[in-house]
Amino acid sequence: MRLAFRDSLKPKVVFHSLVIWLVSLIFWGLIFYWQWDKISQAAGAVSGLVTATIYFSFPHLLDSSGVATADGIVSRVTTFLFAVGGFYVLMYILVALPFVLLVLLSVRVLLEVFLMKYVQKRTLTRYPEIEKGAQSKWLDGLRLSSGNNVKAWLITFFCLFIPVVNGVVILLVGCYFGAKSLVGDALEDLATTQEVKQFARENRLAILVLGLLHLGVLLIPFVGLLAPAIMGSSVCHFCFRAKGRQLA
Repeated sequence: MRLAFRDSLKPKVVFHSLVIWLVSLIFWGLIFYWQWDKISQAAGAVSGLVTATIYFSFPHLLDSSGVATADGIVSRVTTFLFAVGGFYVLMYILVALPFVLLVLLSVRVLLEVFLMKYVQKRTLTRYPEIEKGAQSKWLDGLRLSSGNNVKAWLITFFCLFIPVVNGVVILLVGCYFGAKSLVGDALEDLATTQEVKQFARENRLAILVLGLLHLGVLLIPFVGLLAPAIMGSSVCHFCFRAKGRQLA
């Protein structure tokens, strides 16, 4: 990660990272602006459904007994205010959360499509012992990437049914597949598809740790703006070091 952070500070790399964030934010910002009425209505409907479900599941929260007394009136009004406040808080969370996730997904896609090739080329200059020459077809790379995405979504879906710890499991799954899907791009023209699959199988734990580090980078103010370059560069360094050990 230290070398990845150092490489990400190059002016051209910083520019690419900032452009990726800017394009993602502007694109989804315009989409949400143009479709705000529909999005807010949908979020309001879901928030209202959740609020109603809570009410019918716990009717004692709005029990009318003692409403004629001063304490009863205060309790009823307080509960009502909490319900209204909770409704609006949940509604805006339901708007903000998809926006953030869509921006992060766009950053991830733009990194893989536009930035990884450049990062791989720059990082390879630190590893002169590694030479390109493997026969890799773009269709194989597409299948590999699609397979990773399908597995990630399926595992995430089934994790929703795991009680208590489903959020932690989904986080780990996202971190693992987020880093794993960059391995194929890092080793493009350096390893065959089968070698990429074998590399991923042999380094599952290391890839998970790398994905968790990527998440940590995203959460650091300002440093997160360099996350696309740091993520791509760190995966390249990780893969190239492993390949260098194989060639030694």
